[in-house]
Amino acid sequence: MIFLLLLRLALAETYNVTDSKVSFLAVGKPAMVKIRGEGKCLSGTFKLSGKEMLISADCDLNKLSTGIDMRDGHMKEKYLETGKPGYALAHFEGSVLYKDGKNPFQGKMKLHGEERPITGEVTVKGTNMVFEWKSKVSDHKIAIPEYLGVKVADEVTVTVTTDGALQ
Repeated sequence: MIFLLLLRLALAETYNVTDSKVSFLAVGKPAMVKIRGEGKCLSGTFKLSGKEMLISADCDLNKLSTGIDMRDGHMKEKYLETGKPGYALAHFEGSVLYKDGKNPFQGKMKLHGEERPITGEVTVKGTNMVFEWKSKVSDHKIAIPEYLGVKVADEVTVTVTTDGALQ
């Protein structure tokens, strides 16, 4: 059994992904406050074996931006704590059926030293893939951001777009 798995991985096509976009949407309380951020921060490998794509990628959290310098500073220093060892990267692993259209995916994400399972949807069109899932800030032991009485909801929507970056 192990031999077959190793043979399957050896025959897999490997694609390197660099500078793919990661974005997030955090909704505040009250809900009229929406915080969006993004960055070309994702790099890693995608291995295609038959119809299954195995993913292992990292996002450099210091490359994320909300467009407001003060908020970016608070996000990285106070909440994500990117200056602490091991906290500057978010790591993603997972697998997805690689066929055009919308497909479910499952995997895990390590953020802020805490690894949690993730499930979501990926839209595949050729070498373009868009992953989307929801993640709870509290699951990763990150304090819920708050400023002037406006608090961010615990659940954040994460989107990863490869934009044909598979090489």
